[in-house]
Amino acid sequence: MDSDRIEVSENCTRSEQPQEDSIHVWPGACSLMGMKPMTLLGIVLIIIGVFLLVSQGITYTKTEKVLDIGPVEATTHRQKTIPISPVAGGVILAAGVVLVISGAKPRS
Repeated sequence: MDSDRIEVSENCTRSEQPQEDSIHVWPGACSLMGMKPMTLLGIVLIIIGVFLLVSQGITYTKTEKVLDIGPVEATTHRQKTIPISPVAGGVILAAGVVLVISGAKPRS
């Protein structure tokens, strides 16, 4: 794959005469390629923050053995919840918004 080349111009348009060994990039990926890393991190933090605000925690079911006498075995299913503070979700969401806003500002 060392001989393959990706041909994308500065404004993400294909060249009129593409070479046969070149790889064409999906045009939707051009917007991600031109995005600043700080903006991408902000978007990821916003998604995580919204998830943490909406969810009340992570719930899972654990099977525990209650009785084990010879061939007789009794188990019970218990729901456990790992609580996640809504404050943590709000702080992460706010940090994401700040990163997106600061990443969108043009550098002077």
